[in-house]
Amino acid sequence: MRAYTDHLLNWLANARLSRHLLEVVFRARARRQLGRLDQPPERAQLRTLQGLLHQAQKTRFGREHDFRRIRTAADFRRLVPLTTPVELASACWPVDLRQLHGTTWPTLLLPEGGEALPTSPALHAAHRAALRTALGLALHARPRARLLAGQIVQVGEEAGPARPERIPYVLRPFAHTSAVPDDALRDLAGRHAHDNVTCLTGSPERLGPFLEHVKQVRGEERLDRIWPKLIGVFCSRSAAGPSLDGLRRAVGNEPVVLEMLARPEGPIALEDPRPDAPGGLRLLIDCGTYFEFVPAKATGPDAPRLGLEDVKPEVEYDLAITSPAGLWACRIGLTVCFTSLQPPVLRVVGPAPVCPLIPAAEAPRADAPSSAPPPRAIHRQSADIPGGPPRSFVHSPWSIPVDRG
Repeated sequence: MRAYTDHLLNWLANARLSRHLLEVVFRARARRQLGRLDQPPERAQLRTLQGLLHQAQKTRFGREHDFRRIRTAADFRRLVPLTTPVELASACWPVDLRQLHGTTWPTLLLPEGGEALPTSPALHAAHRAALRTALGLALHARPRARLLAGQIVQVGEEAGPARPERIPYVLRPFAHTSAVPDDALRDLAGRHAHDNVTCLTGSPERLGPFLEHVKQVRGEERLDRIWPKLIGVFCSRSAAGPSLDGLRRAVGNEPVVLEMLARPEGPIALEDPRPDAPGGLRLLIDCGTYFEFVPAKATGPDAPRLGLEDVKPEVEYDLAITSPAGLWACRIGLTVCFTSLQPPVLRVVGPAPVCPLIPAAEAPRADAPSSAPPPRAIHRQSADIPGGPPRSFVHSPWSIPVDRG
């Protein structure tokens, strides 16, 4: 059935009328995603946390930490300890990664290509929501542009983040995803130099050389003459990566260049180009990731954890995230500082090393045994948590007093 649906979408992508209809559908979804970005951040984050807890309450980690009893962020911080990805993996995950199902997330899939971080359909949905938000911001800046008039090209690292599952489903017939080594960027540029490209995504380390190769193939210095319908360029940059100034000069003034802070563990923040928005990276409060902030100098599992309602501007915090990657209150090695709280806008202060989820010494071999170690609880139930599970799960924060009564 899925193959038939994909074939039908590819057939419709070549019809002019269907392109117009899909454009209308996508613009409506993008506007709705922008509305979610502008909602009260504390309410959106609480709803995100409740959704994550509800989906994972039957996993081994969820049973050990009484997810069914958690109602508020304070309950979550009391029952789920602060950790790191490596500590979480060594405490909860089996040695044989083929038995990840049901450990910290209902469905964890170990992707092919050597990536250490398992993925899940919910994690791909979070990345798709972030990309929908970015496309919505680009279309807001250029309301007359037509996104589906050409191709969306995603240039990723070799065995890296270029995955069709992270493209919104309605856009996949128009998307081309490539994860190629550096020496193959010229060939990739040759394939797309004569196409009608409307959107580019990737890291500045990859997009810069890719655009230079495209200009060499076409013999043009101005990108607007090569791809006149290019709407936006979305760059995912690490804290240690190059500045976007060179890429902005290479792209020109017409397309919208947006910086994205997206990690394999989940989307984090996105540049908001709207005139009334403060400069900086806007925290993605409703894209499937729950954020906590730990004072930068605090260490240990008992370090204070703050929500968006408790942070202060111009104070450095280490970022801890909970996401469908199977991470729960994990410090990911990223230090941020808020420049605005309404709306939440941050800037990256410290480096962002990608912490491996499985230590190299404990990486499973191909001939590893299939038996998993026995479960090990890493947190005891607190006595002041409600003694019974909720009568029903709801996404609204107004129902919390009713459920706790």
